Amino acid sequence: VFDALRRAHDDGTITDERLRQSLRRILRLKDTLAHSEVHLEAIEDDVDAKIAAASMTMLGSATMPALDGDEVFFIGVEGPLRDAFPRNLLLPRVVERFDYYERALDTIAPPRVLVAAVHNDSHLRVLRAARLRFPDAKLVVVSLASPYLLESVSADAALCAYAATPAAQRAALLVLRGSAAAPGRLPVAMKSISTPSPSRSPQ
Repeated sequence: VFDALRRAHDDGTITDERLRQSLRRILRLKDTLAHSEVHLEAIEDDVDAKIAAASMTMLGSATMPALDGDEVFFIGVEGPLRDAFPRNLLLPRVVERFDYYERALDTIAPPRVLVAAVHNDSHLRVLRAARLRFPDAKLVVVSLASPYLLESVSADAALCAYAATPAAQRAALLVLRGSAAAPGRLPVAMKSISTPSPSRSPQ
């Protein structure tokens, strides 16, 4: 680039005055940027939030149960979803000691609604144990990864957030609370999510 500019200057295509104007414009821009606060992180967070909100995908047509009060129990990984529910069972990224979580479930008073945020098959295994422990609870499941995780779940409501990022969890929470819609559409073909009847045992 420098060589091309020098040749253009030497043959008169670019004059001294034109170079000085460009230099002054560059220096003014650098001075402006040096004295302004460019919040790149805030911009990135805003973009992440918009993408997450647009990605939320509700599966099935069941009505979301009310998620207020102390009768709601959450199972899942750390993040905004878990923070929103005081009664919760924190899961690691991958569950290895299932006996520990099965014993933990035995100490929990039966909830009216069970909310589970699953990220992999090990989380699904804990969720199945919870369903056996609380067969009368309404079940709301959020996939923080592939929508295929929801195929094997018999739930009252199922939502795919596609990611476990804070932005995705916050967007999912807004949908669960009825404060935002779930405009996303499944990128893959899936069988429909079944809704458990009151008399049916969990699978």
